[in-house]
Amino acid sequence: MKLRTIILATVLFVAVITAGLILPTQVPLTASPIVPSPQAVGVVTSGPVSISSSTNGPIALLAVTENENGLGLDARPVDPTTLAPLSAYSPISFGHHYTEAVSPDRKTLAVMTWPRGSSNGGGTLHLIDLATWAERPLDLPIHSDVSELTFGADGKAIYWTSPARRDPAHNMPRDYQLYRFDLDRRQLSVLVQLPSSFMPWSQHISESEVAILGVPTDPNNLAEDAPHVLIVDPASQTIAADVRLAGVKAGQFYESVGNETPSGQGESGQYVAYQPGLAWDSTNNRLYVVHSDGDQVAIVDLVKGIVIQPASLLSQPPARAWLFGLSVPMVEAKGGPVTEARAIVSDDGHRLYAYSQMTEGGLLGGATLRAIATGGLREISRRDDLLTDVALTPDGKALVVVKGEIVSPNGFDELVNRDVYILDAETLQERLHVRSDEADQLSIGGFSPDGRYAYLSGASATWVEGEGWRDWRSTWQVLDLQSGSFLSTVEFKGSNAVLLHLLP
Repeated sequence: MKLRTIILATVLFVAVITAGLILPTQVPLTASPIVPSPQAVGVVTSGPVSISSSTNGPIALLAVTENENGLGLDARPVDPTTLAPLSAYSPISFGHHYTEAVSPDRKTLAVMTWPRGSSNGGGTLHLIDLATWAERPLDLPIHSDVSELTFGADGKAIYWTSPARRDPAHNMPRDYQLYRFDLDRRQLSVLVQLPSSFMPWSQHISESEVAILGVPTDPNNLAEDAPHVLIVDPASQTIAADVRLAGVKAGQFYESVGNETPSGQGESGQYVAYQPGLAWDSTNNRLYVVHSDGDQVAIVDLVKGIVIQPASLLSQPPARAWLFGLSVPMVEAKGGPVTEARAIVSDDGHRLYAYSQMTEGGLLGGATLRAIATGGLREISRRDDLLTDVALTPDGKALVVVKGEIVSPNGFDELVNRDVYILDAETLQERLHVRSDEADQLSIGGFSPDGRYAYLSGASATWVEGEGWRDWRSTWQVLDLQSGSFLSTVEFKGSNAVLLHLLP
């Protein structure tokens, strides 16, 4: 049977918004790709390779894949050009699932791992020396969920949030606390108690403060207020500012269907989830929050603790009004639609990229990518197409995007993504188009430390009538951004395969 990509339950990033006063020219992506010659494509097995002079120095890239028995995850350094494992390093177990962070000096990897599917006990914090690949588990009592790990700016502490209890009705986490682990003293402490219903979504560390964006959420997993940005001062162990993002819709809601107004959670309503796009601007200490349900952007000054531009409405071309009435299904919702957004800010903070998707009936119907000048939030250029992923290259000069297509080889429509485009970062004009036939669904897994290569990951499976998707496989490819050649391909069994980037 043919290998076909499963339609992921967590649909790729969606509805990002902003507009501008200048309407850009629409330029369609070409249909005829540049196909690299077979000589330029090298297929690499998952066997180890010896360290050469090109791989000496700091470990740059880790592959996290299923172990041989399929019961856990292993991490191992890989060559940035071939993605083949480096023979000098043995794999380190990352348990059943994990969360991780790299220290600012790129010398230490902190990993929180859990041995089982539940995060309600058994978690362990590990410190891995990236010069020696030596692992040191720490004796810490981790008994609940843990948010993303974040190193402090000086690299001397690690921060995370974790709930103090769970609501008995639906097991919803409540009473999150912000923790700090002092690496010199090996001491764990609670910095602040967050509001009881506050559900953390993302956190960011500046030179002296911790900013946490979250959504007040009730015990039924429904949003009960607009999102807030809490700015915590670790020195005084207080919440220095509480910034409410009025008008930003985030989280899950129970909404009416059509013109009906539900009196309760009955047949006249449905669960709808909204996920705005977040872009932390470290250079200018700002947070851009792009609405998922309209052409609006909120800008938070993380130093002053204020909203600079409260959900400023940007002009929306009438022809695009249809986009924001449609939604995207997502796993977090209780079976209802979702509108989702993604935002990317350039390193200098001068340009914001807004990427939006529209999915209807479980299939992608279209997407929009916009380049916006942050000064005045003026739209520079835009593309409307069946885009499924986007990433900004490290030098900020180009965007790599993946385009999908709808096929029906198994009696139902499926989304497959095989086309990759390189676009000019300002004009969004096409520079290069290549097509891969190694996997049905591609996504962008980051870039090499020197910015020369893009890593593409793909997941495929065999459809078996009456049984569903079987025989999962994961594929990684290395794409040379200058020549458009695929330099190597690595394939793994299973659907869990992630590249962790250790160098900026």
